[in-house]
Amino acid sequence: MKNKSRKNMFLFFLSILITTGVLASTGLADTPYWDTSWNYRKQLVITNTVGTTLYDYSMMITLNTAELISQGKMQSDCGDIRIIENGTEINYGIKNPNSASTEIYFIANDLVVGDNNDIYIYYGNPDADNGFVENWKDAFYIWYDDFDSDRGWYDYWDNGVSYTISDGNLTIHFSPYTNGAIAPSDGSSFPMDSRVGIKTEAKMTVLNCRLCQGEIRLASPGGWPGLSIIHLSCGHRDFSIGFSPRLYHPVTANTWYIAEFVYNRLTGDWYGKLKNESNVDLELVAGNRPALESDDFSTIIVSGCNGNNPRVDYIYLRYFIEPEPSYSLGTEEYAVIEVTVDIKPSSCPNPLNVKSKGVLPVAILGSANFNVHDIDVATIQLAGVDPNRSDYENVARPPVGADECECSTEEPDGYMDLTLKFNTQEIVGAIGPVADDDELVLELTGLLHDGTPITGADCIIIRAKGRK
Repeated sequence: MKNKSRKNMFLFFLSILITTGVLASTGLADTPYWDTSWNYRKQLVITNTVGTTLYDYSMMITLNTAELISQGKMQSDCGDIRIIENGTEINYGIKNPNSASTEIYFIANDLVVGDNNDIYIYYGNPDADNGFVENWKDAFYIWYDDFDSDRGWYDYWDNGVSYTISDGNLTIHFSPYTNGAIAPSDGSSFPMDSRVGIKTEAKMTVLNCRLCQGEIRLASPGGWPGLSIIHLSCGHRDFSIGFSPRLYHPVTANTWYIAEFVYNRLTGDWYGKLKNESNVDLELVAGNRPALESDDFSTIIVSGCNGNNPRVDYIYLRYFIEPEPSYSLGTEEYAVIEVTVDIKPSSCPNPLNVKSKGVLPVAILGSANFNVHDIDVATIQLAGVDPNRSDYENVARPPVGADECECSTEEPDGYMDLTLKFNTQEIVGAIGPVADDDELVLELTGLLHDGTPITGADCIIIRAKGRK
């Protein structure tokens, strides 16, 4: 209604969805919906039990996307998934789309102690562009290189060493009796400050068995000592991982070795595993070393000496702690679609005679972007009252203005509307005691055929003295 005095105005919102289970599952009053272009979301509750906040923590969760796709709720390639943390979209990657166990990878900005309830998975937007990164590793590791391309490396010691990247491997080239090292040209750094731990994984071999080593190292500012991700020496027949001393193992040239290292900076405990190419454990090392300020590692260095020519297949780094955070997925929630409601179409304002024994006409207006045939009429209520009957006809056009009390007497707009008739006395009984000239906002609620909630509102003016 337009240009009214708002005398004795009060709001009457009876926002009971027809299916109370949907209301209980949505929780939309507590957490605002990020974007209603996405029809569905699930809350992701991540539980941190280590006693301190985890920053930039890499998470992997699984989701049955095959079921959602079969229900028409998700794009076939999962490209409409969005991960929202505190209302902000964050990068994610996926593996095994359209399966019962699709893996979703992302880095949570901060996970406080206990349950973290501020991350949601959104989906159900058929028009959305692909949201996932091309390579899931870009959304999971703080730094990695699997040498599918050349990120750029430079001669760390400036002594003439060179490198090649071929078939997904990095190889350092230098002559016998020469030492060499390279580092990423992009200035990579891995600050530890408030991070509670780290996990490194690498796969490496040396091409020539000489009395010297090949190594991948996280370097502290200034170079050494840093942290050895993997150290191999087939000439000396030994290895080291992390903070371990050099230990005996029959290392051979041109044999791939996998190193996994985990460091808990809260306790100082660390362990490392040396594995063969089939990922079978060969050696296990462990110890304790208190955290240091110099653990703010400045770069990664790949080095060798005496012409042993190290070759690297991959290097992966992420912040890590054990036990890792657990997670659970909440109940599916629906976006609430706002619809345009017109009480007493073509009337402006909208009087309600509380003594009337007739019906109150109401229209839900269609538009170029909203087909009223998608509405499940059986779920519609106005102020908690079911309609007596319904029909489809073009009876009105939306008013100009965002206020729910705006109205229009202009000609219909040509789009099909859903018209409804409500028993006036049932509406009067639902709203309770009123006085003449009271202005009320009545809310209409319901569902689309796919279960998506809809809501809309319009105003009435109470006529308690028999006036029209």
